[in-house]
Amino acid sequence: MVARDARSGHSADEDLVEDDVQLLVQNSNSSPSSSSELDDMRDRFFTVDEALDAVGFGRFQFYLLVYTGFAWASDALEMMLLSYLGPAARCHFGLSTYQESCITSVVFVGMMFGSYTWGMIADIKGRRLGFLSTALTTCIAGVLSALAPTYTVLLLCRMLVGFGLGGVPVAFNLFMEFVPTNGRGHWLVLIESFWSIGAVAEAGLAWAVLEPLGCPSSSGVRGQAATVHSSRAEGARAPPAAATVHSSRAEGARAPPAVCEARPPRRWLVGLSATPLILLMLLFPFLPESPHFLLVQGDKEGATRTLERVLPDPISSL
Repeated sequence: MVARDARSGHSADEDLVEDDVQLLVQNSNSSPSSSSELDDMRDRFFTVDEALDAVGFGRFQFYLLVYTGFAWASDALEMMLLSYLGPAARCHFGLSTYQESCITSVVFVGMMFGSYTWGMIADIKGRRLGFLSTALTTCIAGVLSALAPTYTVLLLCRMLVGFGLGGVPVAFNLFMEFVPTNGRGHWLVLIESFWSIGAVAEAGLAWAVLEPLGCPSSSGVRGQAATVHSSRAEGARAPPAAATVHSSRAEGARAPPAVCEARPPRRWLVGLSATPLILLMLLFPFLPESPHFLLVQGDKEGATRTLERVLPDPISSL
């Protein structure tokens, strides 16, 4: 409906309405000259939201829900990984507590810069390219994190992972722009559930990978301490080296962190946590661009082709 001024009977915002109609008209070079022509043009043309509302939530939207939901689950995998990567890297590289905490901090620093960068790319180059770029960056950085030979390289790779994770909401926007307006709140809550699925999956993955390959948790250190106390309680005599270490601690010297001799299970855990992103990139060629973005860019033919591809019925039947 066209907003009208009650005093004059004319359009209250005719220029804005005319611009909106020009986005809807595909093969018209003439502009409407009156409010009645505006109403006629609105009867003959429709918006993207009107087309989506007419067909409802269909098969394509369900596939897109699962696809973008995998992106949210991947985000949860990388975020929950921080709880397990720090202790594993501390054991493998012999890190201090401060160095271990930096592994988590750099991820959020990368997310701070990535959220602005990927948002601008998605608005300028499209939701589709923005989604591919963020998934590719996160996947490559995640694999490199698993192969990082030093602590410094690991920090750099985890910062790049955070930079990629900053663009995960692009997938969320892409899904919402294909969903009917009357159910977006419902699907908003449903897609968020994939984050919980990813969090639980990461916990299960850590349990399956870290335990068999030698988990570098603090339980091993506590076990060693319990053995020492037990032997002393039984009257065993401590070796001279232990007395030297005790003396140095009494003088205020700090003992270096212990380094695990076991195989580095963090490589397997970090690498497997990035595998869902590989699946997303393999299915990327089937992902269409948002028709809303195409209309804003003036590509009315592209928006029409996208709608014809995703809607179950031809546009002419709407």
